[in-house]
Amino acid sequence: MVGVAAATSGSRETLSLPTAKTPTATVGLDGVRRELTPPVPVDKNLYALSAREARRIRQLPRSLDESLDALERGHDFWLTGGVFNTALLESHLELEREESDAARLRPSPTEYTVY
Repeated sequence: MVGVAAATSGSRETLSLPTAKTPTATVGLDGVRRELTPPVPVDKNLYALSAREARRIRQLPRSLDESLDALERGHDFWLTGGVFNTALLESHLELEREESDAARLRPSPTEYTVY
């Protein structure tokens, strides 16, 4: 059975591949339901943009914490269809915050090398 690791407190659980694809399908269906239009592709060197041009381009979250903040702000579509529930999302957020806090408190390999 093909599986995808999912973090849990102190152990690892395995999700089946169809279950792991459910979040992707949920997000896609939410976009279709709300009739969202994808942004126009950017065909420019992003590193050479002026500050004004760069501000016009929507950015993805830059860290796990920013991603978790975004999930906390808008997760109603995850509850559609009853696949996910509020308790599951809250538990996931709590576990991910704990992992993020633990990682932030440890020096990175680069910090070991430099210092």
